[in-house]
Amino acid sequence: MPSGYRSGSSKHLSNCEEIIGGEIAGTIFSRTSLFYSLYAAVYDLAFGLGLEHAHPPRARVAEGTLSARQNLISLSESLESGEIPDQWRAFYEATRQSTDKLPQRQARHQLLIQTLAEAFSE
Repeated sequence: MPSGYRSGSSKHLSNCEEIIGGEIAGTIFSRTSLFYSLYAAVYDLAFGLGLEHAHPPRARVAEGTLSARQNLISLSESLESGEIPDQWRAFYEATRQSTDKLPQRQARHQLLIQTLAEAFSE
């Protein structure tokens, strides 16, 4: 296991909790596949995924975190109620299909990146 893996992993778990306000259990992100999607998006914004996308670590921004939290909770509530606005339709469709399909994983990832981006500095 790479040096620092556990501490980095733990930090990203707490980033996910802080962004969503400690309410993961009450959202769609308590589902394993969607939690992993959220975790991957937070990691991607903080460090970049893949060698070609790696960048220096980005810090979380407090005022952006509140807005990102509100967006994630709205997304969760929309999916739970079945009233899906157009902006989240692709995410909704991607959650209804198998997680082994790359296009669906990419759709979830891209929407979460857009939703969370303001929570991280450039």
